[in-house]
Amino acid sequence: MKRAVKHIGTFVVVLFAVVLGLFQAQCADAKTKKPYKAKTVRVVATMENKIHQTKSPVKKVKKISKDKNFKVRLIPNDNKYIFVLSGADMGKKQAVKVYYENGRTQVITFKTETNYLDKIKKELKPLLANPDAGLKKSLEQWEQRDMANKSHTYQFFYERSTDFEGENHTTAKYERYKEEDIYKKLTTSQKKALILEVYVHSRSHYRMNQRWIYSNCDSPVKFNRQFQKLYNGKFAGVCADGGKIAYDIGRAVGLKTKYVSCETIDHAWCVVKATDENGKPYWHGIYTTAHGYSLNASISRYHTDKYSKKQIVNNLHEPCYVHIVNRRMSRRDVLLEQAAEKRAKARSTATTITNCKCPGCYATSEWTYKHTRPSNPYITNRIYVKSDGTHVYEHNGNGYKQWFDAQGNEYFDANGDGSIMDDLAALG
Repeated sequence: MKRAVKHIGTFVVVLFAVVLGLFQAQCADAKTKKPYKAKTVRVVATMENKIHQTKSPVKKVKKISKDKNFKVRLIPNDNKYIFVLSGADMGKKQAVKVYYENGRTQVITFKTETNYLDKIKKELKPLLANPDAGLKKSLEQWEQRDMANKSHTYQFFYERSTDFEGENHTTAKYERYKEEDIYKKLTTSQKKALILEVYVHSRSHYRMNQRWIYSNCDSPVKFNRQFQKLYNGKFAGVCADGGKIAYDIGRAVGLKTKYVSCETIDHAWCVVKATDENGKPYWHGIYTTAHGYSLNASISRYHTDKYSKKQIVNNLHEPCYVHIVNRRMSRRDVLLEQAAEKRAKARSTATTITNCKCPGCYATSEWTYKHTRPSNPYITNRIYVKSDGTHVYEHNGNGYKQWFDAQGNEYFDANGDGSIMDDLAALG
């Protein structure tokens, strides 16, 4: 009996030694497993980035960078994992060490790119804060980008139409607004919608060979590439791409935007919540890479895709087709057109001789004064020109020199030297 117990004790000791040896060997093997090759992953600054990985399941992740703003957390995803990063700042090294369940490790360094959506927001928000000045500046920038150092320029108009897919379902006619009419006649919300339209449309191109690139983006870095293209005026795609990027930018700057698509007419676009000139709320369709249609406010807010043609037609806001168009003109033709408009305005405000501030000029030893246009007694043959092109006419009908423009506005010889030229120069 004693001998049996002794043999059992010896067996237990040997078994324990074998198990301990195997455990130590396994631990040693785990410690000496070769780490995965270090790699660099691109992320976008100030944006939450989700990085999908496909290696062995992760046991833990340790932040190497000392930057307090940089954070990383893990989300389980079907035996894989997703890194969720935040606080990735430009110019700083951001890195983590990943410990996998198979005993291997890996160092991942994150290369931070400029956030182009942030750059777009910094440009758009000041424009939206003052819609009149913002829309004017947007149109000026459009003209400058396209026509700098060229002999031509743009004139802008606001087109309004009832046309939907070539179906003129109402006979209502809408006049075209000139640029100056836009600021006077449209509501604040409509001008904000047009600022978004001009920003996207003037930097975009319709290209079938680049269709659905934005629509199929699935990571912050890919989205950022497209925002960068738009920021630099090189964004391209089809109607869906333009509609979706406008939808995303509009939301980012605080506008209420909606993405609408209709498979029946094979078209998609972005709409912006607005109020029309009659105080009626509606969804304002904007032109991005392609045209959009305005819809009634009653259309479902919960559907953002795949409307039927019947739903669109039954919910069109009139006028349903509105957008800003640019007409390419030579700078000389623009000046001639402006001069013609000034002449027409002068004729419409012509003053009769009975209430003119000058009762009639007369000849002197130094000059023969003449009222050269009976329809406007402020116009004489003695002309001076301001730097802005305004004509100022000299008179002597009251026994001394006076100066008026064609509308009867008087200019004064402030220093009493008998000349108006220095005074006009001072006015600029």
